[in-house]
Amino acid sequence: MREKKKAIGTVSRQTLSQKCYEQIKESILSRDIMPGERLQEVRIANMLDVSPAPVREAFRMLAMEGLIRIDPWKGAVVQCYSSEEILDVVQCRVALETLALKLAYQNMGEQLVQKIEEDVAIAQESGDVSTTVYVNANLHQLWVQGSNNSKLIAFVDQLNDVVLREMNFSADDAVRRQEIMSEHIMILRALKAGNIDQAVAALSLHIYNGYYYALKLEEKFSQKEESAPVGE
Repeated sequence: MREKKKAIGTVSRQTLSQKCYEQIKESILSRDIMPGERLQEVRIANMLDVSPAPVREAFRMLAMEGLIRIDPWKGAVVQCYSSEEILDVVQCRVALETLALKLAYQNMGEQLVQKIEEDVAIAQESGDVSTTVYVNANLHQLWVQGSNNSKLIAFVDQLNDVVLREMNFSADDAVRRQEIMSEHIMILRALKAGNIDQAVAALSLHIYNGYYYALKLEEKFSQKEESAPVGE
C-alpha cells in the first residue's frame, strides 16, 4: 500500500474533527484514497498528527455522507457505489441540470454561450487531466448557478460528492477526456444555434456517457475490497 501521509497532510489543533473530515474527504474526492480502500483510525491519526478521537468523528461524518461505510469486521472502507446508486444520481442530475441549462439560457443568453466557449477553448488548448476536471466541473456549475434557482442549486449540491469523484476518475482516461470535450462542443454548438432542445439532449447524453464509464470503474473498484489499509 502506498504511503498516504503526503496526500492527506497534517491538521492544526483547532476544530480537529472538522479538519480531519475535510482532509480525508479531499483525499477521497481527489483519488488519493481509492474506492474499496480501508482506512485505519490509528494510522490516519498518526498521519494527521492527532489523537484517534477526531479521526473517529470524521469517519462518522463521512459515513453519514455516504463516502465511506463502517464495516464491523473491516472498519472504515471507502465506498464503492452500486450501479443502482450511480443510476439514481445520474437520473437526478439529468432532470436537474437540463432544467438548469434551460433557465440559465433564459437568464444569461449570449453571456452563457460566451462563458462556455471560453472554458471549452481552455480545455482544447490544454487537454490534460487537471484542466479537464476543472473545466468540466466549472461548466456544470455555470449553468446550475446561472439558473438562479436556490432550491435547484441546493439539490445539485447534495449530489456533488459522488459527481466530483466520478469526474476525477473519468478525466484520467485519455479517450474519455476527448469524449468529454466533444460533448461540451455539442452543447456549445446547439446553444450558439439557439436550439435549446438540442443543447438539452446533448447535455443528457454527456451525463449518461459519464454514467456508463463510471459503471466500469466501480465494478473494477468493487473487486479490490480486500486491499490493504491506508498507511501500510
